[in-house]
Amino acid sequence: MAKDDKRGRVVELRLLVKNWASFPDKRYSMIQEAPRRSRWFHRFTSRRRDLPRVAAVVHALCERDGMDVPAWVWEHRSPRHIAITDDVSLDTAYGRSLRADAPEVCSYHRVWFSQAMLESIGVLDA
Repeated sequence: MAKDDKRGRVVELRLLVKNWASFPDKRYSMIQEAPRRSRWFHRFTSRRRDLPRVAAVVHALCERDGMDVPAWVWEHRSPRHIAITDDVSLDTAYGRSLRADAPEVCSYHRVWFSQAMLESIGVLDA
């Protein structure tokens, strides 16, 4: 997610979901360690929310598929409620429907996305 793909950096999260579905034998190795920030200054930009977003998706996938949630996932929560991408406002009708359809773990991480995101393994063209 360190590269800004101009689409809210959600492509990498969709790729994680796709790889999760495609390679069930590699799931543990995909999530055993927390992703690292690529630059120290990301702590001060919109990228500071990347780790809570990744943690929320990993948490939801683990819960859905009966896997143990890695310890690092519990450490990453957004200080405020956010959508999976920066361009979605939770105060809109779409944002409210997103929250209504979200997996339960979203409330812990304060990161909201629809259940459908976990079911779709398509990845947008780069």
